[in-house]
Amino acid sequence: LMANVQAFCSLFMTEALDATHDLSVDTIKAALYLTTANIGLHTTQYTSTGEVSGLNYVAGGIVVDSTRPPLVAGKVTYWTPGADIVFSNVTLLTSFNAALLYNASKSNKALGVWTFSAITVNLSNFTLRVPSNTVGAALFRWKSQ
Repeated sequence: LMANVQAFCSLFMTEALDATHDLSVDTIKAALYLTTANIGLHTTQYTSTGEVSGLNYVAGGIVVDSTRPPLVAGKVTYWTPGADIVFSNVTLLTSFNAALLYNASKSNKALGVWTFSAITVNLSNFTLRVPSNTVGAALFRWKSQ
């Protein structure tokens, strides 16, 4: 049984420690995945396997507003994209339930997978609302011991 699993990609957690990624400079992208895909913790880079396809959707997804720098509050480092992630006027008639954020500037290395209720879209905008960029709500949060 294949399933998408919400997680920070394990390789990204290691790469964050060695400063492979610069989230405020690198090109971060979001791609959407079918409910039958198998992406999650062990995803190491963007893959077209299991990615959605349809009218006005381009393989590889879309560029995410990543101009906001990561912030630190106490022992927590956090980051959220600078704007909602909007796939404009798409038709995606096969059920999908996951988004992969990945770093297109660094060999398409995977950052994380976020899941949501399965959906189809017919000639409409599909918007992934990003949380506020606060220590308690940010999309990416790392806490040191």
